[in-house]
Amino acid sequence: MQHKQSTENAEYNDIKSHGTNMPLQHNSPEVFREILRCEEKIRGLTHFGRNLCHDINNQLSVIMGFTMLLESAFEEHDIEKFNSCVHSIEEATITGSKITTRAFDMLPRSEHPAIDYHLHDVIRSTIDHVEAIFAPQLAIHVDFDAAQSKIRGDKFAMEMAFHSLLLNAWEAVGKQGIATIATTIEEVANILGGKVRKKLVVRILDTGPGFLPTIRESIFNPFVTTHPNIRHAGFGLASVKAVLKSHHADIMLEDDNTIKIRFDLVDQ
Repeated sequence: MQHKQSTENAEYNDIKSHGTNMPLQHNSPEVFREILRCEEKIRGLTHFGRNLCHDINNQLSVIMGFTMLLESAFEEHDIEKFNSCVHSIEEATITGSKITTRAFDMLPRSEHPAIDYHLHDVIRSTIDHVEAIFAPQLAIHVDFDAAQSKIRGDKFAMEMAFHSLLLNAWEAVGKQGIATIATTIEEVANILGGKVRKKLVVRILDTGPGFLPTIRESIFNPFVTTHPNIRHAGFGLASVKAVLKSHHADIMLEDDNTIKIRFDLVDQ
């Protein structure tokens, strides 16, 4: 420990003598040690990002290669080759999805403290922000039937999650449409015979065409998107699911394309 501090002090004195592009707000070795710690974190994140990009790029290369073979098999009417290419593309997509899921799990949790807050307030403030940007293309109707909406968690992350959900609705409706957000209370029986617990249920439905049957089971996975623009990589609903998971909430897609979210209420 003594050697490490001596080294840091020597580096500090060297930079102090010769100058640096990073200004020191306070003339002390303690500030410099904090800068070194921050730089170490940045180097670690850079290394993590490079490895992640490398792993994803490998899967994209596989997909691109077999897509070219797929076109060739189609032109040659080679069914066996065609099916083999489709299978390889599917495997690479699943692997890529697992990589990004692990990345989500490895990312540090939010530094915002967990607090008690009313979800209705978060939804209202998010709607105000979204309507200011997307009106009149997207009209948002609310139906807050739930008498309670107090939950516990990261309020900032929840605001970002609902922003993503409404952005998804805006993209789905096209030139003009409506999104409806409704809340209700749902009673859930305890399978062990304990008291019935109440869940805050949020349902979001828009007038867009809905999700294709082929992707309904995987819309909350990374890389899954209905958007034709390749820039939309399909991380929106996956990130929403990650936020909800940190709140011990669950999310699902109902038969009529309604997104249903269930939260544990505080002070039951």
